[in-house]
Amino acid sequence: MVIKKILSKKAIVFMLIVCLTSLPLGTVFASKVSDIQGSWAEAQISKWMEKGLISGYPDGGFKPDHSITRAELVALINKSFGFVELEERSFKDVKASDWYYSSLLAANAAGYIQGYSDGSFGPNKKVTRQEFAVIVSKLLALPSSDSANKFSDTSTSPLWSKVAIGSVYDKGIMSGYSDNTFHPESFTTRAEAVVILDRSLTIKGESSFGTLSYDIAGTYGPATGEESKPKRNH
Repeated sequence: MVIKKILSKKAIVFMLIVCLTSLPLGTVFASKVSDIQGSWAEAQISKWMEKGLISGYPDGGFKPDHSITRAELVALINKSFGFVELEERSFKDVKASDWYYSSLLAANAAGYIQGYSDGSFGPNKKVTRQEFAVIVSKLLALPSSDSANKFSDTSTSPLWSKVAIGSVYDKGIMSGYSDNTFHPESFTTRAEAVVILDRSLTIKGESSFGTLSYDIAGTYGPATGEESKPKRNH
């Protein structure tokens, strides 16, 4: 009788393990995220986490308002767009041992981002909204547009960013704030990155997702203080 009870308990434990391990990895991570409920980007972030494309931090948060760096962004783009071809390129501030090294080579091969004129890549630099507009415009090969002129704060923006801002605006990938500004030099947040790339993939017609985890401590920028800005339409 005792043996039967022991076997029965073992069977129950085994079934619980099977049920837990059969859940998609993203679902397990998504259930632990504590700071995206009510976020404007909750639906997209949850979807990408369920796909296993991105996850949160070890402390249980996703930190949607943290800035995303150039290295983090290219890694996320390569995975979501499926860029795997590598093209050798050396940058004075990048070592072969860096976690993002192969991601930069893949980005270089895909041609959607370049380094700086001084030979650096700036992997830890935060990505501005105008820079992200240029990247997306290249990813989707969008035609130039003068629609950026509708925003009150892009009149002095360089031409290279204005035509890209207009392009992504025309496609509904990026828009602006309720006060008719675009904030071209504001830093792109993790939430924005997910939503913008999600919209880009929808336009591109992509349906396959890869796997990327942002759960390594010490590689993320500080909060951007979005609360003090006018409401945006993203």
